[in-house]
Amino acid sequence: MNSAINPGDNTLTLVGRIIPQTSSEGLTAIQTVFNNFLSGTATPLKVIGAGAQGPIGDVPWLTSAFKKLTLEVSLPGGQSLSLIQGVILKQATFLFTPATAYKPITSSNDVEVGFKLPFGFPISVYEIEQKITVEAGNRSMAILDVPWTSATTDASTSTIKTSFSNIPFAVYDSAQPIFNAFTTALTLSTQDNPFYLSGNANAKATTAVGEILLYGLVFDVPTVLPGFKDFGGSVTLSDVKVIGGTPDYVILSMVTHMTNPSTITISVGDVTFGVYVPVGATNVPAGPAYIKGLTLVPGANAVAAEFHLTPKLAGAAGATIAKALLDGYMAGVTADLLIMGNQQSTSVASLQQAFSGISLKTSVTGIQNANLIQGQVFAPAVTSFIDGTGGHVKVTLKNPLDTAFSILDLTAYVLYGQNVSVGTLSAHFTSPFTVGAGQTATTEYLAFNLDPTFLPYLPALIPYLTKAVPMDIVQTAHIKLGDFEGLLSYSQKNIMTSFDLTQLFTAGITDLSQLFSKNSSSSALPSSSIASLSASVSSVLVSSTSDPASISSSTLAPTPASTPASTPDSTPAPATSSTPAPTTPSTTPTPTPAPSTSAAPAPSASASSS
Repeated sequence: MNSAINPGDNTLTLVGRIIPQTSSEGLTAIQTVFNNFLSGTATPLKVIGAGAQGPIGDVPWLTSAFKKLTLEVSLPGGQSLSLIQGVILKQATFLFTPATAYKPITSSNDVEVGFKLPFGFPISVYEIEQKITVEAGNRSMAILDVPWTSATTDASTSTIKTSFSNIPFAVYDSAQPIFNAFTTALTLSTQDNPFYLSGNANAKATTAVGEILLYGLVFDVPTVLPGFKDFGGSVTLSDVKVIGGTPDYVILSMVTHMTNPSTITISVGDVTFGVYVPVGATNVPAGPAYIKGLTLVPGANAVAAEFHLTPKLAGAAGATIAKALLDGYMAGVTADLLIMGNQQSTSVASLQQAFSGISLKTSVTGIQNANLIQGQVFAPAVTSFIDGTGGHVKVTLKNPLDTAFSILDLTAYVLYGQNVSVGTLSAHFTSPFTVGAGQTATTEYLAFNLDPTFLPYLPALIPYLTKAVPMDIVQTAHIKLGDFEGLLSYSQKNIMTSFDLTQLFTAGITDLSQLFSKNSSSSALPSSSIASLSASVSSVLVSSTSDPASISSSTLAPTPASTPASTPDSTPAPATSSTPAPTTPSTTPTPTPAPSTSAAPAPSASASSS
């Protein structure tokens, strides 16, 4: 100090420095001074004289006197100090179970603490422990008791980086409703969620004079936590597969793509959502969707889910919706859906209110180019050319699903050209016709009735009896998917149809003119067309006889196992709005030329309306 001592009381200003300490006693003394200052507590000190100098240098007698001087002084504590300026959870993980609904296990690998030093020299914190009270809604909500964890200090930004792991977020019993509201806002709010962190911390730090322990660092700071924002209000679905069925529902697997816009990782266990189909202003329930062990990380998430399409949930409307979804799925149609939460979505009590508000738009797209019908073979009988009776058809089907399907009853309309009706196929299978997952199978020959209005078109097809002709099919089938029974309406264009002439050969037919003449009174064709048709058929038969490779490999007349002529009552015909009306000419039309078989169009499928 540099002071003049006058008679009476004197106020002296003391200036000095702290000497680095290596002993435990010395470090404890320094630590006491620091902590008292930070807590606003005065520290009693002794000032012992070491020497004195006058204007002209050392004054021996005065130095001797000062060495015997001891002054009792007090180092005042700091006033209104706030070493911790803010706390930001830049990442957080919450692990919920039903048993820990109000004590979820919490972790963070990135906690940033802003600080302000009241000293004129640097301090570097390398380890910290905290007892934190979390406040929301102007009330204390929970306690986080964080033990000693490592930390790093960035003096240039005045921040301390730390973390903690597997700490219970212990909610006060009286504050459970507040926590329910907090998790709801965190889930649904489009804004960041503000709350307060208060408490105290202890820190281990290095200084220029040695390592010290700073304790009782009080803080009370606001902070925010970005929430899930209802996941943007939408999700997308991919890899949708039909994998089975029970008597009550069809089972579909899928991948749900959800975006988590927050910095939170959350695990909530098994969850259930309701799936709805928007119909006007009404959302018709279609069935539940299940997710096992739901865990969401920040950013994009692909979550496996299982959907149970359950028609009985909404009575007649539910059955209509379920059929429309199945029809559309087989035809590659996109259907809008709504995924909604409810009180039963989770068994975690603290999240039930939050899940009840979840509402996510999505859509499901069916199989593209399912090509369920791979081809068909028409085996005409002699009478097929006279009055349309006696013919048979066998159909080859490929199952695009991930479960077996069976056909119990089938009604199909075959069309040619510009929606010209060729005829109808109707069958009841005494034993279900089953096609395994991803497999291909061919039916036995089924009864086929040629539409009499199609007879005038036969001459144009005669040259193609030994080739394949593209035709369209519109069908409704009574099917089983696993143990689930229902109706499926399906249509497909450009199905390559070939001809099996075995019945004509076994009848010994090489010239049909006499047969046509005998039946001319019942035939829909005029006599001139009969003569032309007879000559054409005979020509084809002769050429086929000389070219065995063009004849069906079958050597016996087909004998269908079960081919009722009428549509079963349990299998309604497709709605007239979705089934093109057969063209019925009032006079004999100009035959439609058969398409070239050298460049047959690719098959395509579409759903019929329901």
